[in-house]
Amino acid sequence: MQNTHHIILVDGERLANLMIEYNFCVSTRKTFEIKAIDTDALAEYQDE
Repeated sequence: MQNTHHIILVDGERLANLMIEYNFCVSTRKTFEIKAIDTDALAEYQDE
C-alpha cells in the first residue's frame, strides 16, 4: 500500500489568513464593540 501525500503551496497572505481563521499560533490583542440602536427599546419610549 502506497502512502500519498499532497503538498499545497500558499503565499504569505493566504498563510496568515488561514492561521487567523483556524486560530493557529495567533493571539487576540484587542477587541472592540460595534453598537447598534435597539429600535424596539426606542419605540417603547416613543409610545409614552
